[in-house]
Amino acid sequence: MIDLENAVAGYTSFRLAPTTLTFAEGRFSALIGPNGCGKSTLLRMISRQLAPLSGAVRIGGRAAAGLSQKDLARRIALLPQENIAPAGISVADLAGYGRAPHQSLLGIASDTDRAHVARALHRMDLAHLAQAPVASLSGGQRQRAFLAMLLAQDTPAMLFDEPTNWLDIQHQVQVLTLIRSLAAEGRTCVAVLHDIAQAARYADHLVVMKDGAIVAQGAPAEVVTAELVAEVYEIAVEIYPDPVSGTPVPYPCQPRTGALAAAG
Repeated sequence: MIDLENAVAGYTSFRLAPTTLTFAEGRFSALIGPNGCGKSTLLRMISRQLAPLSGAVRIGGRAAAGLSQKDLARRIALLPQENIAPAGISVADLAGYGRAPHQSLLGIASDTDRAHVARALHRMDLAHLAQAPVASLSGGQRQRAFLAMLLAQDTPAMLFDEPTNWLDIQHQVQVLTLIRSLAAEGRTCVAVLHDIAQAARYADHLVVMKDGAIVAQGAPAEVVTAELVAEVYEIAVEIYPDPVSGTPVPYPCQPRTGALAAAG
């Protein structure tokens, strides 16, 4: 479980409002909201990449500020938006980096470490590329390689900052289904997503942000309303049920103008 109590973080030009929020075990929470509203900043604060200016962040009941770096990395993993792989590293070795918090200072991989890496590569459909250089991969394959590293880390809490970046529709569905399954295993999963319909379909819990503050949270059917979307995204929409899942899908309803209207 991840608990925030009046937590504030930010930079010179941007600051989160005091945030009190709980991300529960066994739940997939999605952060949604316009670009620049503070979603990534919130994840960085939780993962201690950005120190809170005030308030508290607790992970599994322990204050994040009091954990050693290794203990923190055994409790929580983060997939950031931007990832850089060491030159010449293979897919399997990159995934193996996820096991570092569980190893001694010598960094010798155990049979358990190797099993976690193999399982992670299989779940991300990368087993056939295990020995390929990460630099040779497509953007989508690279994203899945870093996701495999996160899976190999095997933490009870996992944070994903735009995990579907670079992925085609098949692998977007694979990753979102994977996050749901990780939550079903009892993990605390939090992801920044831009597609409202995908967030509503796959996540159990939505947190809507605007201008650094939380404006709504709850089950997708309760949160995704035409009124809230208009308030947060400043666009008029109509809400229809997804034909498969029944979850809410927003469709823009503003009239077409200019060249698009003439072409239509």
